[in-house]
Amino acid sequence: MTVGTSTSINVPSRVLRLPADRWLVAGALVLALALRVAIVVATRAHYVPVNDSFDFMRIATSIKSGHGFGSTVVPGAHGPSAFRTPLYPALLALVFSVTGVSVTAARLFTVVVSTAFVASLGALGWRLGGRRVGLVCLFGSALYPPFLLASYGLQYEVVFLLLTCLALLAALQWRQEPDRIWLLAAAGLLTGLAILCRETAALVLVPTWLFVWQQRSRMSGRRLAGLLALVTAGAMVVVAPWTIRNAVTIHAFIPVSDSPQEALAGSYNATTAADSANLGRWTVPYDDPTDYQLFKALGPSPTEEQIMSTYQSAALRYASNRPGYVLELAAWNTVRLFDLRGFQDATYLAPYVPWNIRLVKLSVVSFWVLAPLGILGLFTRRGRQIPKSLWTYPVLVYLVLVLTTADIQYRVALEPFFLLLAAMAVVAAYERRRPPPFTRQGATEEGVEGSPTVTRQP
Repeated sequence: MTVGTSTSINVPSRVLRLPADRWLVAGALVLALALRVAIVVATRAHYVPVNDSFDFMRIATSIKSGHGFGSTVVPGAHGPSAFRTPLYPALLALVFSVTGVSVTAARLFTVVVSTAFVASLGALGWRLGGRRVGLVCLFGSALYPPFLLASYGLQYEVVFLLLTCLALLAALQWRQEPDRIWLLAAAGLLTGLAILCRETAALVLVPTWLFVWQQRSRMSGRRLAGLLALVTAGAMVVVAPWTIRNAVTIHAFIPVSDSPQEALAGSYNATTAADSANLGRWTVPYDDPTDYQLFKALGPSPTEEQIMSTYQSAALRYASNRPGYVLELAAWNTVRLFDLRGFQDATYLAPYVPWNIRLVKLSVVSFWVLAPLGILGLFTRRGRQIPKSLWTYPVLVYLVLVLTTADIQYRVALEPFFLLLAAMAVVAAYERRRPPPFTRQGATEEGVEGSPTVTRQP
């Protein structure tokens, strides 16, 4: 080749490294699975489900035996229950139908879902940042302690994470290929499944709606309305059967569960507001004297829905009468959400989940390392190229958490985005030290936007 000239070839860069990529992806997933299985095996003699984990086991066992979701276990309540979201215990029931009722089998199922989440986050990183970012996300999420913690016991977080990542992937892919309408339908359906795991997943619809709205100049108003309706209906058609079940069984409109009402009541009451050392830290509502008296006034046999509605009304009255407290709660919950006081908030929560204390502390430290990298990642080329609409989801999740209840367990919904941005920062630093052998023209990243023109430098 003559110096001063260049030769351009049109070839998808991902094809250049496909065999190596397959081995790297497989290695990351094997590593993720092996680590998670090892944790289950090492702790199987000591792990005992309590609180939420115990309740998921109880419901799954009831479903498996043909008795549905069973009666409420909310203290003082009688009748059917909608306290738990249905997807995770229903999945455990399917597992038990094959393995028999087994805590270890349930934990191993959660481990498999967690490994699938690792794959989905790697795919999201690859889609948004290219090959290198995708691989860093894969190996990073395989090793990242908070994700190991999320799959440690019987919590629904990894199911929630998997479904939200897949929904966002489908929406982003539709944004790139708007003729593939089925991708929007898939985004809606996956969002609906995620809502049946955790209600805040409904916020995934916001960036999806915005992706559609941003295409309005390329389509008629009728088509725009139809696409918005499609993704919304996709979520609703999944959630609707459970909403109907609640209406028929409980005789109340409860879209998914009534636990958010208790979450509000546990944060907005005089008892939590008076705790100067831990202002606004969630407490069981009936531990507050005012809420307890309201509960007693319901009589000897209140339903779960009556109790939760009473709690919610009291919480909303408390918040509306004390707007300053709402701001204080948001500040304190931000501290708890990001463990800005050290280990104390995470270790306080650990016995109630339950979690291994060493893994909890390692998770706190690893987030402290990851978060600054994530902030740096925002200012990289790849970070700036992420669709701005995508950020509406984590921002809205953050607002919901700090205005209700926030801790390391709920922070896991935000951590994929920190990891994604941190991967971009790591890759940017690597590329500054070691320039790539090819410069690609007409594309933002290594084959992400299709088949770029590759220019070989002399």
